[in-house]
Amino acid sequence: MKKIFTNKFIKRHLIVVGVFIVYFLILHLLGWSCPIKDIFDIPCPTCGTTRSLISLMLLDFKGYLFYQPAGVSVLICLLLFVNSDYLIKKIRPIYFYSFLYLNIAFIVIVYIVRMINQTIYF
Repeated sequence: MKKIFTNKFIKRHLIVVGVFIVYFLILHLLGWSCPIKDIFDIPCPTCGTTRSLISLMLLDFKGYLFYQPAGVSVLICLLLFVNSDYLIKKIRPIYFYSFLYLNIAFIVIVYIVRMINQTIYF
């Protein structure tokens, strides 16, 4: 049985975590919460994802749906992107890309509905 957690696998995930930490530190130092919101004055499609995932971890499903109903899809897309080379070797590419594009489509649909209804809270 082949090891899944190789040095390359762990190194890649540590780099991604490091990039996110640096990103959030820079945003905090600039006093920004979201660059898209602060520069263009419109919320981004992933606005509220962090708060929604924290609500989901606390089993607050109402809060999860309030902040970002597509929060899990955003997380899935991130994980698929980071692990794409490994996953494409293990499953057929058509399944990988279909799942990825369905998640992206769901995120975009939720974003459009929330923009029309003006229910994005940032």
